[in-house]
Amino acid sequence: MSIEKARLWLQQHSDALLAFEHNIHLFTPEDESVTPPKLADIISQDPALSLTLLKKVNANRAPESGKDIVSSAQAAISLLGERVARELLQSVPAAETQLTQQDQLFLYSQICNRSLHTQQQMIHWAKHIGYHQTDEFRLPALLYFTGEALCCCHDFSHYLKYIKAGSADGSETEFFGFNFTQLSEALCSQANLPILISQAQRLESSKSQQAKMLFHIATICHLTEQGWYHSSIEQAFNQLAETLQLPVERVITRFHQNSVDCARESWLHRAWQAGARLPLIDDGVWTPAKKAPASANQNTRTTIAAQQEKPRKAIVSETEKAAPKQSNSDKHSITHAIERIKRTLSNKEATQSQVLHRCIEGLSIDLKFNRVGLFLLSRDKTTLQNRMAAGMEKDSPLRQCQLPVAQSGLFKILLKKPQAIHIFPGNYKKYAALIPARLQACNQTQEFMAMSLFIGDKPVAIIYADHKGSSVTFEAADFKHFKQMVSFCSKALAFLQKKPA
Repeated sequence: MSIEKARLWLQQHSDALLAFEHNIHLFTPEDESVTPPKLADIISQDPALSLTLLKKVNANRAPESGKDIVSSAQAAISLLGERVARELLQSVPAAETQLTQQDQLFLYSQICNRSLHTQQQMIHWAKHIGYHQTDEFRLPALLYFTGEALCCCHDFSHYLKYIKAGSADGSETEFFGFNFTQLSEALCSQANLPILISQAQRLESSKSQQAKMLFHIATICHLTEQGWYHSSIEQAFNQLAETLQLPVERVITRFHQNSVDCARESWLHRAWQAGARLPLIDDGVWTPAKKAPASANQNTRTTIAAQQEKPRKAIVSETEKAAPKQSNSDKHSITHAIERIKRTLSNKEATQSQVLHRCIEGLSIDLKFNRVGLFLLSRDKTTLQNRMAAGMEKDSPLRQCQLPVAQSGLFKILLKKPQAIHIFPGNYKKYAALIPARLQACNQTQEFMAMSLFIGDKPVAIIYADHKGSSVTFEAADFKHFKQMVSFCSKALAFLQKKPA
């Protein structure tokens, strides 16, 4: 009976998803010198674009038609023609403008990010066990959670109740009269979507290895939103390992690494990244923040935004609560360093390079950091390179260190907004997987601080500092002073940029 309720829901609501501006803009890049990505690649990273394309190309491919259902973006484009496909997809509404209710855009982003995680894991494991052609898996994996995404877009009041109730598996039936799997299955039947999606949704009636693999991978990706270390996810890993016919320890290790890679590459910055949550032993599902009293007269969106950043904030802020509490280090004052920057700014000929030099100088001389480095972001935003340093020999590996942003893990996260982190022996193991391997090889220490440097809303560099080679140890106030110094430098650079010539 529930499947009938799912079909009725589809009759009363839209069966279309919403695309993200990030992907819509890729159709017509602002910089004409930039070669846009292949159309199939753009489509394959956005559930809304993928669903729109497949519904169009499969409109007349019902089972009784005798025509094969199209499963890949490239095959669909070949059949429709690139011009028709582009015109079709450029008209898809943007999630950022349509999802206006509180928490709605975040929750939709979370579902889509989970879909991308499922897709990347599916492609990896398919290749790992010997499938050479993986295009047929890409879109079915991306669209596995379409039923839930539709409810978030078009029936948000009931979806939010489901989230507030704890979003336990299957509990959505209480609020919708059907589960998300049944809605996805009904949509597959209505829109002639790839059979792999429906096979994985009703696994009990399917013997397909591909369907079993997709089901178990999607289950794990969903369970990571409750945390990585609980009995349900252990059981799911055992089932996936049995399907793949691989040792479970090997599957878990590789799945973790894939998740870290997905977190590094994800363009959905609003969402919780599964890989970023691996260090969090005690974790749980996201729940809406409680509303502040009316007398507080504050915008609750600020509170919600803080909740949305919780996993990333856990990485950045844990050091503030967990770092060793030492004696007062106020003997290291930033007053003189700030005064030197102010004097530099008063000079009509002041340059950004001079301000940055004063910042590095202040961290080294006034705050007594043994090694300080400015990892400058390249103009194309693909590379971080140590371009200004104190306390490092010219031939020092750290002085010459260069990091691809796509592989810089922790530094890539820092570049999302002005934020800092203190790595020390007590938390080093937790974050080792996110620390760039090249940096670990060059700095040879388990204790350092790093903070992103911004000019206005644009990231320009990462400031790095440590005490390697010195008997001096970090004290509690050092991290505070470090952040104050870098923050003031950001403000100084912004002031200099606005200063009349």
